[in-house]
Amino acid sequence: MSLSRRAEERLAREVRSEALIEPRAGLGLVAMSGPGDPEPSLVFEEGRILELDGRPAAEFDVLDRFVAAHGIDLDVAAEAMELADQEIARRLVDVDEPREELVRLSRGLTPARLARVVGMLDPVEMMFARSRSSAPAGGRRTRRTSRTARRTRRSSPPTPPRPRPGASPRSRRRSASPATRR
Repeated sequence: MSLSRRAEERLAREVRSEALIEPRAGLGLVAMSGPGDPEPSLVFEEGRILELDGRPAAEFDVLDRFVAAHGIDLDVAAEAMELADQEIARRLVDVDEPREELVRLSRGLTPARLARVVGMLDPVEMMFARSRSSAPAGGRRTRRTSRTARRTRRSSPPTPPRPRPGASPRSRRRSASPATRR
C-alpha cells in the first residue's frame, strides 16, 4: 500500500534530536530526579520557615525567600509533607479527588517535594494534573480558541486576513488596490 504525500513528507523530515538525548547528570542534562536535587524538608516554628529543602533560612537566596514568604501555606504544610509521594501523585490523577483538596495540599508542599511528585508522573498524567489545577472551582476550564489552528498542512494556502472589528464595508473597499475598485 502506498503512502500519502503528506506521510512521505513527514518521513523525509529530520528527526528532532532533542528527543533522543539520554539523561546525563554529569553534564546537567537531567529534567527530573537528578542526583543534585535536594531532599524535601520543611522546618518551621511560630509562623517562620527555618529550613526549606535542606537549606537553612540564613542561606536562602531570593527565590527561597519568596517561596518561604508567599509560596507555602504553613497551616497545611505539616499535613501535606506527611503524605507519601505516591499518594500525592495518585491523588493528582484521580478523577474522584476534589480539585479544591488538591490545591489546598499543594500549597503546603516545598518545591523539591513538588518536583519529586511530578517526576513520578508520565507526560499524559502531567497534562491531566495541570488541566485539573487550572480549572475553575465549578469544573473544567474552557478552551481558548486560536487562530494558529487554521493551517493544518504545510501546503495549505494562507487564510485571508479578517476585517478589522467595526470597519464598514465601504472603508474596506477604500483600502483595496486601485485595480480592484469599482
